[in-house]
Amino acid sequence: MANSLTTNPLTITAAMAASLKNTAGAIPTNGPIIIDEIYWLNPASVGDMLVISDGQVTGIKTFRCESANQSQLVYNQGKYNDLQVLTISSGTAVIKYHQ
Repeated sequence: MANSLTTNPLTITAAMAASLKNTAGAIPTNGPIIIDEIYWLNPASVGDMLVISDGQVTGIKTFRCESANQSQLVYNQGKYNDLQVLTISSGTAVIKYHQ
C-alpha cells in the first residue's frame, strides 16, 4: 500500500521524500499541525523503527519495536510546523491530527 497523504488520518507505509507541506497533492496545511494520535500498526521485527520529524529533521517521536507485531499507540504529541516520516522499517503508521 502506498502512503495516503490526502486524508486525515494520514496513512504511511514508506518514508516520505518531503515533508507534508512540501508534498504536491498532500492534504492542504496552512498553520501548525497538532498531532492527536500516532498509531504504528504491526511492526514486523524487534528493532524496527518509526521516526517522525517536524520537517526540519527535529524528531517529534521515535518508536522502536520491542515485540514483533505489537502495535503502538501514543496520544497528544503536540503542535508542529510540519510533519515528515523519516523512517518506517515495517508496518503502517496512522497519524491523526488537526489544525
